[in-house]
Amino acid sequence: MARDSDILYQLFPRATEKEIVILPLPDMVDTICKDINYLQIEEKITKEQIEEQKNKLKAMLGKAEAGITEKYKITWKEQVNKRLDTKKIKTEAPEIYEQFSVLSESRVLRIETLKREEEKNE
Repeated sequence: MARDSDILYQLFPRATEKEIVILPLPDMVDTICKDINYLQIEEKITKEQIEEQKNKLKAMLGKAEAGITEKYKITWKEQVNKRLDTKKIKTEAPEIYEQFSVLSESRVLRIETLKREEEKNE
């Protein structure tokens, strides 16, 4: 699926500013948009449920680094990561920040539900 997205971006890398088109097959487009909205809600719920289940395991592990059952080994270990504080670099060394800053371009798809005239007047 991501590959399809890459191909579409290669075909249509830039939007024509201020151009709005009437999409063909409005019922199909409406269904697609409704499906996307539904799936995004489901994704959020699923992520929350996954986090709840993970928290149950963490509570069971407590201070232990690992736990084991007949089927699973669960670990909950500290992990150290080293990251650049870009906000600090930007304020304390703006010339270095600018030297190594890279601009990236993309097209963002957003779906907005429009209110119909009769809904606006209510």
